[in-house]
Parts: sequence; structure tokens; C-alpha cells
Amino acid sequence: MDGFGVLAQRGQKTFCRQTLVGGNYGLLNTTNLTPNPDYYALLLWRKLMGQGVLNVTDDGTNTNLRAYAHCHGNTKVGDVAVLLMNLSNKTKTKVTLNVGDASTIKDEYVMSSESISSQRVMLNGKYLETNQDGVIPTIQGKESVGNVVELEPLTYGFYVLKNVKAKGCL
Repeated sequence: MDGFGVLAQRGQKTFCRQTLVGGNYGLLNTTNLTPNPDYYALLLWRKLMGQGVLNVTDDGTNTNLRAYAHCHGNTKVGDVAVLLMNLSNKTKTKVTLNVGDASTIKDEYVMSSESISSQRVMLNGKYLETNQDGVIPTIQGKESVGNVVELEPLTYGFYVLKNVKAKGCL
């Protein structure tokens, strides 16, 4: 996800993964063809992060935080999608987004797992698993209010801030 964010900031419009299945880098498990955690990360990126890349600044105090923002591509004009990644393996991080305010409605898509090497990933605390027919689960955010978010260690979250009418997205 960090690579996608950096490339988008530099004007890269497309990105191609090396492999869909195989090796240690595949989007699908080679044994049973179930999605690996990266599959869901890319699915969320594609669903939430639009083409309009916004400038993100921080106060520089948290070197374990990565932040990227785009115009949300799948809803009405002016909504913003933010990706936050907490790279710390020990410390929870709290972020105040300078888009919107305490009354801003947002959809949260927080991804976590039991360990950094887990083949299972959770969305908002619930495991994402295909059904018996291999159908991908529905990916839905959890609605919340406010412009402050907290991320546990080694987690990342997408946040869609609604009706903020961001200037770069109008």
C-alpha cells in the first residue's frame, strides 16, 4: 500500500503486480486459490482511492505513520479517501485528520491480523473469508463520526470522509 501511495503521489497512473498466483508474492494462495491478505488490500485501494491525488502533510513526529489521500472515486464529488498505515509494532497511533471536523461522517475500513505473517486478515475486527464456492465476501465499511482515528500497531485503515467538499475534488 505504501508503494501505491508513493507512486500515485509521483503521478503514476497504473501499477501491475508481478504475479497473481505463485511464489511468495501472489495475490492468491497456490494451494487452495483463496485470496491472500494483499488481495483484499488491493481490492480496497481500487474501490476507495480515486484518481485525484491530494497533498498530505504531517507534523513529522510519528515516523511510523504513512498517510495518503485521494478524491474518493466512487461517490459524489468532494468526498475524500484517506489511507493511514501504522508501521509501529508496539505503539498505537492517534491521528487528527484536517479534512472535515468533529461532525464529519466517515466509513472506516480497518485491516488487521493476528500476526504480521498471517494468511488471514480482518476487516473491522471480522475475518474476510470466501464462502464454500470461493465467493469473495462483501467489503463494507463501518460508519463513524469525527475526524480523529486511532490505529493499533501494524494495522492500516482506509477512511472515506463524506460531504467534506474538498477543493481538489470538486
